Amino acid sequence: MREALGGAGDPGNGDDPGNGDDPGATECSYSVTGSWGHGFQGEVEITNTGDSPTSAWTATWTFPDDQTISQLWNGDYEQSGAQVTVHNAGHNGELAPGASTTFGFVADGAGDGSEPSDLDCTLT
Repeated sequence: MREALGGAGDPGNGDDPGNGDDPGATECSYSVTGSWGHGFQGEVEITNTGDSPTSAWTATWTFPDDQTISQLWNGDYEQSGAQVTVHNAGHNGELAPGASTTFGFVADGAGDGSEPSDLDCTLT
């Protein structure tokens, strides 16, 4: 299962001086790479679809079922209930235009890892 979802990144308006530092647009995709009885492994890919390089990224989503992350790599995460926030690791925050990075995780709990409807990625 892999579906590209638009992130919150705004490509900006060149006529608007308030958007002069806007790093660009993002695209996120979420996929389940494996599943078992009460858990699954997932991956999120973040792509800089804008025209400017970035120095950091953040991904957020809400799990649709009662799931908790037990392991995550290539990022730092916080989870409060079903709400998950992942920030880049020290080695993968910078994304040139057109570049992408991925992080993976293992989640425990009911459900099959269905894609969250509110996956959102931002670049700074």
